[in-house]
Amino acid sequence: MNRKAQTNFIDLVKNTISNNGQSIEERLEEKHKGFEKGWKMDENEVVFWVSPTLRLSDYTGSIMNEFRFNLFFDEESEKFIVSGNNVKSRGLL
Repeated sequence: MNRKAQTNFIDLVKNTISNNGQSIEERLEEKHKGFEKGWKMDENEVVFWVSPTLRLSDYTGSIMNEFRFNLFFDEESEKFIVSGNNVKSRGLL
């Protein structure tokens, strides 16, 4: 998948409204303020990752806190639908 398509998919997830009325981006960024974090594509999933410590360089483990999302295209509504791919991400939708 090219870089522009990845950015578009990440933006679709970021701009999706969560179950509390905020965008997913606002909600995750606000909740994890001060921690190293970021957005990435992992094959066909959009992933928001958060370091378990304030600075990623201080963390020696291998498990990251991740929120994983999938995108599906609904042909009837002609829109992308965001779904959570793990318990953490499903709790936001």
